[in-house]
Amino acid sequence: MESNFPRRWTTSAARASLARRFSLPDDLWMQDWPWEVADPSRFGEFLDAYRSGSLDEDERFTLMEMLIQCVEDMESPSIATSPEWRAVAALLTADPRLHASSVRYWSCLDDDLEDAFAVSGPMRTLWEIIRHSSEDGGGRERSSNRDQEHLRMSPPPSHTALPEGWSYPDDETARGLHAELQRELTPGHVLAGRPVEAFAWREAATDDVLFRHTNEPDRFTMIHLTWLGRAEIDATYPWVGYDGPFSGFLADEEEHLRLTPPEDA
Repeated sequence: MESNFPRRWTTSAARASLARRFSLPDDLWMQDWPWEVADPSRFGEFLDAYRSGSLDEDERFTLMEMLIQCVEDMESPSIATSPEWRAVAALLTADPRLHASSVRYWSCLDDDLEDAFAVSGPMRTLWEIIRHSSEDGGGRERSSNRDQEHLRMSPPPSHTALPEGWSYPDDETARGLHAELQRELTPGHVLAGRPVEAFAWREAATDDVLFRHTNEPDRFTMIHLTWLGRAEIDATYPWVGYDGPFSGFLADEEEHLRLTPPEDA
């Protein structure tokens, strides 16, 4: 699997170009240049440059390393739900060929999370998305009729305990959530062409929906629907908040609840 995504490195040309663009130091002794020059206070500036479409692949790869280091240095109490992380995650999943080696590096898969980077937890979720995409080859055809058949054949088991704030949709709601997902999907999205069913949704926030892969019963993908009512232009949307086994989803939600302060705090 990892041979599909060989380790990529910053080039001297990309480094020099970004140094000029952002007026950054570029001394010869700076061996970890993109991490050393990362500045959380300039995150928005770096993000706008990445999105501008004016950078080549090597520049985008290097700038992404800077963006990730910015998020790492922000020391957010809940990185996975921060707007900065969501922006970075969307860009990483939009171009896995370019950024897979970065996702793999920052995931620290060989280390315990307490010994890894602050971003390693959500990075591991992205790695699972990229890994599944690579193994499947991205070549499955979309079939809405097959999806609807799975919706009828595989109703969510009501005995499964859900995290706080989540509930099972009734049949009509499940069909509506599934239909909206299909309207929003565009080629290149992690769920494009995959048979899924609406498994659960977050109460009082119908944008967050947990979909179960009907041909992989223990694979779940949490999607933040945009309710655009038509296909998104950018394949990073609707945004993927989680992709993996149900146990991992429970663990992520538990961590989110632990790190979210009470409303009256």
